[in-house]
Amino acid sequence: EQRSVTGPDGATQVSENNPVRKTVRNWAQSGDATPLIIGMSEVKTNNFGKPEWSKTLDAAGNTLSQKDYTYDGLGRCIQEIDRMRRSTLFSYDAWSRLIKTTLPDLTVVEKDYAGHSSDALPISIRVKAAGASVATLLGEQSFDGLDRQTQIKVGPRTTQYLYIGGQMQIDECITPGNRSIKYEYRLGLTDQPVRTVVDDEQADFTYDARTASMTSSQNGRSRREFDYDLTGQLKSERRTEGGQTWESLYLHSVGGRQLHRLDTSGLDTGYEYDPQGRVKSVKQGQLQADFEYSSLGQLHRTITTDLTTGRTLQTTLTYDDQGQETERTLEMQGHETHRISQTWREDGKLLTRHLQAEARSLLDERFEYDTRGRLNVHTCDGERVPQDRYGNPIREQRFDFDALDNIIQVISTFADGSTDQATFGFAADDPTQLVSIQHTHGDYPASISLDYDAAGNLVHDENAQQLVYDSQSRLLSVTTVEDSLAGQYRYDAHNHLVAVQNGLQAETLRFYQGDRLATLVQGSETVSFLYDGAQPLGQQTVGDAQQTTLFMSDAKQSILGEGQQADLRTAVYNAYGERSPDSDLRSLLGFNGEVRDEISGWYLLGRGYRAYNPTLMRFHSPDSLSPFGAGGLNPYVYCLGDPIGLIDPTGHMSRGLFLGLNIAGLVLGIIGTVATGGLIAPALSAQFALFATAQAAGVAAVVTGGIGLYTPDQQAKKVLGITSTVLGVVSLLAGMTTIATGSSKWFGKGANMAGSDDLMTPPLPEEYFTDFSIPRVHSAPNSSPVHKSGGLIASDPTDAAVDLGKTFSTRATQTDSLQPSIESITSGKPQPPNALLDQIKSGVNLRKTSTTSSSQPVGPKGEIAALFSGIKPEEGAKFSVKELLKKTQGVRAQQKSLIGEKPKVTGAQSFF
Repeated sequence: EQRSVTGPDGATQVSENNPVRKTVRNWAQSGDATPLIIGMSEVKTNNFGKPEWSKTLDAAGNTLSQKDYTYDGLGRCIQEIDRMRRSTLFSYDAWSRLIKTTLPDLTVVEKDYAGHSSDALPISIRVKAAGASVATLLGEQSFDGLDRQTQIKVGPRTTQYLYIGGQMQIDECITPGNRSIKYEYRLGLTDQPVRTVVDDEQADFTYDARTASMTSSQNGRSRREFDYDLTGQLKSERRTEGGQTWESLYLHSVGGRQLHRLDTSGLDTGYEYDPQGRVKSVKQGQLQADFEYSSLGQLHRTITTDLTTGRTLQTTLTYDDQGQETERTLEMQGHETHRISQTWREDGKLLTRHLQAEARSLLDERFEYDTRGRLNVHTCDGERVPQDRYGNPIREQRFDFDALDNIIQVISTFADGSTDQATFGFAADDPTQLVSIQHTHGDYPASISLDYDAAGNLVHDENAQQLVYDSQSRLLSVTTVEDSLAGQYRYDAHNHLVAVQNGLQAETLRFYQGDRLATLVQGSETVSFLYDGAQPLGQQTVGDAQQTTLFMSDAKQSILGEGQQADLRTAVYNAYGERSPDSDLRSLLGFNGEVRDEISGWYLLGRGYRAYNPTLMRFHSPDSLSPFGAGGLNPYVYCLGDPIGLIDPTGHMSRGLFLGLNIAGLVLGIIGTVATGGLIAPALSAQFALFATAQAAGVAAVVTGGIGLYTPDQQAKKVLGITSTVLGVVSLLAGMTTIATGSSKWFGKGANMAGSDDLMTPPLPEEYFTDFSIPRVHSAPNSSPVHKSGGLIASDPTDAAVDLGKTFSTRATQTDSLQPSIESITSGKPQPPNALLDQIKSGVNLRKTSTTSSSQPVGPKGEIAALFSGIKPEEGAKFSVKELLKKTQGVRAQQKSLIGEKPKVTGAQSFF
């Protein structure tokens, strides 16, 4: 049986099902006379409907790599052999909860669960290195009788959560520094806080009484206001500080595509679409970008133009049979053509990367990985190799890791033949907290000591600078050894970094679109940035056309060069993003396109969530989602030890850029720890068994219904069939309920959900979501994100208005409907039902309104919770899907007339 879906661009997604062999082969092909084929894969399922093996194939159908799975009599995966033929073993308890994972290097991860429940409520995580006799305890947590998390202890840090009666929302959080964060709610309207009170700050949030959309947020120095149109799209946003107001305006089509955005700088960003519904061009002030696509719907060429001078930068992309980027050509007028060539391993990890200028070799890089997929050798040759902070050209670096993903040793070989051996030491009471570094090279200090506060934040860095934090672990200031103030940082009510002051300079205000910096304002000077999704294209200074700059970037969005007028300034980075001291970039954007602190060289990721230090190769502060949540076991590690293939734009979770597989293959790859092979995967959540073993019914659904294809770069475009996409997403939701591979703050869970089996976003890749829109409902039905301190924050409504990509897509519909829009149908690409996903993730999946009148407006969540619990709507608590189903037992016709048919429970993994 063969079925196919042809999109408006002529590209066809094909799924070939052989019911006798129980195999499904998926690929995409162009509409050319001799079709181009990309992303071919094949999956064989067993009698459980789960994958027995999965193969990656070339365009001719020849096997490139294979993954194999072994199951026990209950259909639980007990062994996985990945594409590099490395084995991972899994063990379960009587309730099919994952209790032990043996990684390819024989490291063992063990989990214990709460004794009062058969649910997956982990109370401890231990890691035993290969050959070790004793396991290392990484974290402990406890739950009460309502399965609410009451305490979590990581190393010496203990966070407590207090509740009022049977309410599921946190009333008070006691941080490791013994600071109190109090929360106030209006539960009849929304489960997000209306006020947070800390001893050094109070934040207030207001919501529309009918829609529960956030209308304003305010703390001591900054106020933001939000307006919406009739469809719920964000229409305008105002920010007021010190009596001055900045406003951004948004205009969408009826179908939800963004047409214009007038930002705080006064620049209008306008979008034009081609007949296939893809973004054809974007114009912002003196910058314009035009896009061309291949016959497979992939982004083929981007032409960025400085409209003042007419200078252009043409970026052309080439892909292999699996959609992985193999070549990027950068042609800037008046300068040499630069070309970046890349090759890949069988498991999708980058093997080589070669930057050339015409015939000259600028930087030829080779990468090697250990059995856990962590980068352990980085070799460099050419005219422009990276340098350390002392100007020593680096020819090779070797990284050694322990069982916890800590880098314990780095041996650097320099161009003059000299070497440095850096040895890293960790705290006795927290084996993930770096406290000392020893160097052997004469240019380096022989010994470095690092200190931390009670919350685990670095307070003295490698340069002996002093770092000061507030009660919520937000960085406030940095003081040099000479006791001079190097930098000060200020935040809004959403904990976004909104102002930075370097030394005695005037304060610089920051404005964002999603996680990306959109505008800088310092005094009378305003700088705006233009992106294609996450790919930086250029920047301009309002009122000064001479400062317009075009960005040359690689596949990871790192800025390699900036062209301004006739000048071309370049930069080189080492594996972990430390920029060579001779780099002369003037833009704040740097490694992975992130904002670089111009004084310290750090990256304050996630709009200031926490600082990443490329010199230390780790974060300054622990992740609030570690070790039991999506942050992984090691709260300080960066990108799981693979900074080449992964990025972490939010500071919470790493995500891959270069996986060129189809959706079915990807889901199976996710089961095998994505491409990381690292320690993080077995402990991402309380229900990692679903993640690690293909227990979910969703795997079979995607295998049999996944016509989808995606390419490694977020700019690559494709069309997925409406039917297979919706069925695949719904099936995944019913099964793999706890892992989100994208890294995003809004995927964070509140503490009352942590470690429970409440539903989260299904484990589809970030590229999948960025190729559709991520329609955030402004009333934020998803559970609230988490502070570093463990508390909650209210969601930022502007996240819903963000452009995360192109094509149909991220500049497309943002809707609360389960039905695809007319535009999405005509464009061949549906919007995934994220509104439903968000509701289910937050504990409610039914959204009908009562026919009875009420004098008080009641939010949908409070109404549904009140219906099933028998309590007043304004007292409505939030229930997990499991609790909700229990409460519906015996519900009579009166309730059925309000909400429709009762959900059918067909198995432990299903709720439809």
